[in-house]
This record gives sequence, C-alpha cells and structure tokens, in this order.
Amino acid sequence: MKTEPEPTEEQAPSARPRTIVRVARVVLAIAGLAFLVGALVDTWGRSEKLLRSPVRLGLAFVVYLVSLMLWSRAWSALLEHQADRRALRHGFYFSQLGKYVPGGIWQAAGLVTLGRDAGAGLGDASTAFFVLAVTQVAGASTVGAIAAVAAPDLPVVFRVLVIASVLLVPLVYRGWMVAALRLVGRKISRLDVAFVPTQRAILRSYAWAVVATAAASVSFAIIARPHHAGVFIAAIAAFATAWWIGFVAIPFPSGIGIREAVLLAALRAPLTSGVVLGAAIGQRLVSIVAEATLIGGSGTHRLRRRRAAGTVRAMSADPAADSPRRPLGLAPGAPEQAAGQDAKKYSTGNPVVQKLIGRWATRLRAEIATLAPPGEVLADIGVGEGLALERIRPDGTVVVGVEYRSDKIRCARDLLDGLHGVVADAGMLPLRDAAVPLTTCIEVLEHLTDPEPAVRELARVAGRGCVVSVPWEPWFRLGNFARGKNVGRLGNDPEHLQFFTRRRLEKLLGRHFESVRVLPVFPWLVGVATDPRRSG
Repeated sequence: MKTEPEPTEEQAPSARPRTIVRVARVVLAIAGLAFLVGALVDTWGRSEKLLRSPVRLGLAFVVYLVSLMLWSRAWSALLEHQADRRALRHGFYFSQLGKYVPGGIWQAAGLVTLGRDAGAGLGDASTAFFVLAVTQVAGASTVGAIAAVAAPDLPVVFRVLVIASVLLVPLVYRGWMVAALRLVGRKISRLDVAFVPTQRAILRSYAWAVVATAAASVSFAIIARPHHAGVFIAAIAAFATAWWIGFVAIPFPSGIGIREAVLLAALRAPLTSGVVLGAAIGQRLVSIVAEATLIGGSGTHRLRRRRAAGTVRAMSADPAADSPRRPLGLAPGAPEQAAGQDAKKYSTGNPVVQKLIGRWATRLRAEIATLAPPGEVLADIGVGEGLALERIRPDGTVVVGVEYRSDKIRCARDLLDGLHGVVADAGMLPLRDAAVPLTTCIEVLEHLTDPEPAVRELARVAGRGCVVSVPWEPWFRLGNFARGKNVGRLGNDPEHLQFFTRRRLEKLLGRHFESVRVLPVFPWLVGVATDPRRSG
C-alpha cells in the first residue's frame, strides 16, 4: 500500500497568514499617520497644494505601479531557472509589507520565504536576496549619477557625490560577489557561492533595477511638480540617491527620515522645504497604495496554490532533491484517479472548439510524421486516456505511452491497439538514453509544478527530437472566459500552473535542444525541438 511521507516541520503549515495580517495592520497605521502629516505639510506649503492634486497623485501612482512591476522582474531574473517567475513576482509584492516593520529583516525574510514557496531552494533564495540588494543599489546609483550630470540645479557638493556614486556599478561583477559571499558565508551558513546566479542573470537584474528606479524617481518628480525641466531632472537624481541611501540604512523602516533628509539637502533651494517634504510624503502614500494594489491583484489564492505545489513536490521527491531526475507528481488538487476527464474536452459539442481541435491535431500529426515515419517508435509522455494520441499518431507508428495515473493508462490501452503503456512520472522516465527517435508531450507541461525536469527527460530519452503542445497564453484562457468556462478564475483551468508564451516555450526547449521551432496553432503552441543536448 502506498504511503505518503509525514510532512517535516519545514513543510508543516505555519502561522505566516497571521504574520501578514499583523504587518498589514502596521501598514494601515503608517498610512493613516502619513495622511495626517501630509495634511499638515500641505497647509505649511501654501503655494503648493501637493496632496490635493488628484491628477498628479494619480499619474504618480501609475508610474510607481510600473516601477514595482519592474523591480519584481529584477528579483525573478535571479531565480527564473529555479522557481516559477510569476510566483516570484507575487512574492516580491507581498514582501514589500516587511519594509515598514522596524528591524530591517522582515522584508528579506518575507522575500526569501516566498521565494521558497515559488519553488526555489533556501540557499538559492537567500543568496539571490543578497545579489538583489547589490543590483538595486547599483541600479539606483546609476540613475542618480546619470541624472546628476544634467542637473545643474543641485548643490555642487551633492552633485559631485552623486556622480561619484556611479563607482558602485562595478559591484554587479559576479566575481566580487563571490568573494564577498565567501567572507559573509562564514557567519551566515545559508549564503553560499555555489548559489550565486550567473553573470547574465545578475546583469539582467541590474538592468531591471535601473529602469525601475528611474520610474520611481519620475513618480516623485511628478508629485513635486518642478517649475522647469532642469529641476525635474534634479528631482530624479535626488530621489534615486535618497532611495538607495535609505535602502542601505537597515535600522530605519523603509528609510524613513533618511530619505527625506537627503531630499531636503538636495532640493531645498530650488523647491523649498515644504514642497520637498510634501512630495516625499505624497510619494510614500502613492507607494503604499501601489503595493496594496499589486498585492490585491496578485491574489492570495495564487500564492497558496504555489505553496501547495512546493509542498507536493517536496513530499514526492526523493532525498536527492537536487538531482535532475526526480518525481514531479500531480498539480495541487488534481485527483489521483481521473478517468473520463479527458473526454469532456475532446467530445465537446461546441463546433468552434471542435474546429480548433481538428486544426491543432492535423498540425501535430504532420510534425510528428516528419520526425517519426511509419514503423518507428515514439514515446508519448502524459498520454492520458489516449484521446489526443488517437488524433495525432501517424499510421503505423509504434507508441510507448507514459502516464502518472493508472486508471487513465488503462483507458488508453483499451482505446488504442498496440499501445505499450507504462505508469511513471514525467520527471523520472523509465527509459534509457536515446531510447526512442521521438518523444511527444501533449498538453502536459502546463500542469507540472516544474516543467524543467520533464523537458530534460524528454531530451534524454529522445534520439532525434520531441514535439510538445501547450496552451498559448493569454489567448487560451481568454477563449475559455469568452465561452463562459472558469469565469471565476478569468478563464484559467484550476490545474494549469504554468503559463506559456512563444518566447517562454522557446527558451525552455532551447535549454535542452539545439534546434527549436515554436508554431502558433491558435489557441495552442506547438514546439518542435530536434538535436537533443547531451549532458556530460
């Protein structure tokens, strides 16, 4: 009888939801205090009704919202090969709550914890946060230095120091990060040079940080409403500099006090103290609302689903968790026994859907026939009940069908003559290297908690290549929504954990095959990959 391992203490449910509620209360309290102080500053700065301009605040809100999205990409760029990018970005938004709590560790702890929920290892997430901090400081100093060159309205000493801060940019060199981590790692065991991202990933994170800081600085300048372009650029330089100085001032929550002091030193002469403080408080209000908007838009159910996915993966994996071959299991909430589930899709009475399925199956059949002519063998991973394979298998082709659920493989054997059925996991195929000329994986990758090991296995057992099919997002879910399917989930299937665009599918296949073509067959993508890369 199959038994499930007991969850470890690390996997057991935690009190994190209660912690988030407490932090949310702190944020609300800070927001209320900020509104009160803002009203006083507004009265003080009579010439500038900064916090009574809904147009400027609304525009600043939109710009800052964009900056948060860009900063989240700076984070996901460091872990995109270890975890789900969408979940990493949602985790980044939630972690912003921690920066308002005194102590200086809560944002880091939240980001690392939510990074683990997205699928990254503890060492990867901890080290990635260290790298992210460096790229953010380097990105902000870059923005400040570039803007300061064109901002003569800044005080001379301040301007020289801001331009000199461009010397922080070389910190993004991976070799220096590794050297620094060797020193820090003696005190913090979770930081390890083995987990430092590639130089390319670090540079991508730095580039996103530059654009994100520029957007946040523009948000501040919009609220301040400088009287000419030179002061507008000076406001950008001042805010970027104040941001990274406040960021490294760890004991001060969100750099409160530090950022405002730097802004006053830089902009008091051209804008007056009242205007600078009013703009600073207005920008903080805008940032809080933008963060709350993205947190609400992310949806806690998505994080819970990602967390459940990580738990399922951890409970089903063998002790060699870092091994390329490991069981992936089912999507969280998917039934172990689901015979008859596929028939609902392929036997629909909707003539439009039937037309699209027919067109899709014809294209798949043609691509498969090119790589596996009649008489050759192909392995179909995730064969299900065989309803898709029945439509796409070329005549005379011998098929080995691999399926995780035994009841589905029985249905496939009953439907297809000569099918060699195997019950196995997509992450650990029971086939030798280059065992078959062609592998296929039809409508499977979007259900996996981590598609990378599955594609690696597809390449390992294929002698010639593979053909895969996945829903083309966002068109697939929009099509579902338009016909009233999964309306409460905006058209997304409850078991779809991955969302593929042409670029993402091409990158995924390209890591394991030399040649990749991604063909749009609305609303699906068909990936044709040949010449598997052989490790070792």
